Amino acid sequence: MEKRQKRRLAEASMVGLTLLRLAGAGYMMRRVARHKGIAAPMAVFVALAIADGALARKLEVDTPLRRFTDAAVDHASVSGVALMTAKEHKEAGPYVAVLLAENAAMSLANLAHNRRTGEVVQGSGPLHTLGTLSAALFGVAANSESKLALHASGALAVAINAVRVLDYVTNAIEPHGTVEDGIRKIHFDNVRPQ
Repeated sequence: MEKRQKRRLAEASMVGLTLLRLAGAGYMMRRVARHKGIAAPMAVFVALAIADGALARKLEVDTPLRRFTDAAVDHASVSGVALMTAKEHKEAGPYVAVLLAENAAMSLANLAHNRRTGEVVQGSGPLHTLGTLSAALFGVAANSESKLALHASGALAVAINAVRVLDYVTNAIEPHGTVEDGIRKIHFDNVRPQ
């Protein structure tokens, strides 16, 4: 098999592994609907979310297609589990609404950047991981019996993901810039006379 074919096969395998996480999100949604805990499946989901990216980078097949698929799977999974959580646990509703708006903003920034450059947004890896972990913690806490855990983890997830939105928008506007650069560019582009 020629090198190019091997690379395409590896890329397709990584995209498949990334898409497999959707089954995990569906499983968690069914558990939430039955008022069952989701700590263990969420831990597996998050571990796979982190591992598939690390493996793709190690194999040097972390392509725009895999990264775009990863972002889409992350946003769809968070949104699905969050919506089911809000349906079953009314107190989670405000946090879910904000998390869904943040997910939509990151998705739109990614799509706009992809349309302009053919690439996906290269956000901060640690911030991406922290955002994923905070949303996962919220999902687990919201489906527990503790209202304090629900509110504390909801506020934490909203705050971390707000910073993540700024990172996405910054890197969509000015790839590999800082959040401060992005805020400055957004502000000055909008107030500078033409």
